[in-house]
This record gives sequence, structure tokens and C-alpha cells, in this order.
Amino acid sequence: MSKADTVFERLLREAKKAHKSWVQPKSGDLLGDAKYFLEQAKAARELRIRARHGRAALVIGVAAIEAITNDGLAAIYQLLGEDWPSEVINHPPCCYFRRTSPKPVERLLKRGKLIKKIEYLRRHINRLTYVTPAEDLWSRLGQVVQARNRVVHMTYLLNPNKYPSVLRAREVAHTATVAYETASEYISFLREGFEEIKLPIETIRPEWWLEEELIP
Repeated sequence: MSKADTVFERLLREAKKAHKSWVQPKSGDLLGDAKYFLEQAKAARELRIRARHGRAALVIGVAAIEAITNDGLAAIYQLLGEDWPSEVINHPPCCYFRRTSPKPVERLLKRGKLIKKIEYLRRHINRLTYVTPAEDLWSRLGQVVQARNRVVHMTYLLNPNKYPSVLRAREVAHTATVAYETASEYISFLREGFEEIKLPIETIRPEWWLEEELIP
């Protein structure tokens, strides 16, 4: 085998590793992206640049919320679709979901609105654990989802009298900050809740990773 072949094979292996890391993202990766664009928005002097990065931070922050919500629902749905051996049915997490139907979870995953998905997870975690987030987390989640919709959905742009106006350049950095902070709190809430019921969400990064990467 020639030296060129060896170099080529090494590059191919590295490319495969890089590709694998791209196609298998973890919840929290989007949160890191939102933080990056938020910092760019805050540092920008020109309003148009601030608005551009602020919109990116807002949209990606809500994408992080949506991704982790779908991952949580998928974890429950996968558990409900399994055949539980008799020796585990009375132990966590199975014992918490013995009377839970998979149909509502399936409907939410296929065509449920984000806020309804969040509410479903909230009810289950509140019922099964003592994990308590900030009282205003739920109202903030609704606000940032609506703010995201104002940016990306044409329904909002085409009906200015029905919906609030599109975010102005001076507003968007503040709204993006709220979106990032809300997403961070929400991911922590889901992590703690799912860990307490012994049903970890496989795509969540470990807490030490989030602390190292996201906390300034």
C-alpha cells in the first residue's frame, strides 16, 4: 500500500467521523448555536446586523426547544411500544406509564403543535416528580414560540392587523436573549425530570458538557 493510499484512507476515516457527528446531533447543540448568534447580535453595532443575528438566535433557540420536546416524546413513545417483562413492570420507568396510552403521544409526534407537546410533557413530569422550574417558564415558552412564528411564518406577515408586528431590529436582540435563556431552562427541566423517572433522553448532552460549552 502506497503512502498516498494511506493518507487517502486516513482522510476518508476522518470524513466519516465528521459526517457521523453531523448526522447525529445532540440536544444542546442547537442551544450552543443560539448562544453564538446571540453573542454576535449583542456585539453588532449596525442595526441590520444585530437584527440578522438576533433573528438567527431566536429561531435556533426555539428549534432547540422543539428538538428536545420531540426527543422527550419519542423516549416515552418508544417505551410504550416495548413489551415489558414481568420483572420490570413494577419498576421505573415502566411503573409510571402502565396506564398511559401511546396514541396521544403518536398524534403529538405526527401533527401536534409545539405548545401542546410541551404541555403534555409538563403534565407528566409534574405528576411524577418534584422537579419545579421557574413559575414563568411556561408563559415564556409561549411567548418565544410566538415570536419565532412572527419571523418565519408568512401567516403573520400577511395579516398585520390580526397578529403582532414583525420584530424590529432593536427588539430582536432582547427577544433572542429571552429565547436562549428559556430554552436553557427548559432543557434542564426536562433533563432533571426524565432522569428522576429513570427514562433518560438519549440525545441530551451530559450536564458537564453544557456547563463547559455554554456557561461563559
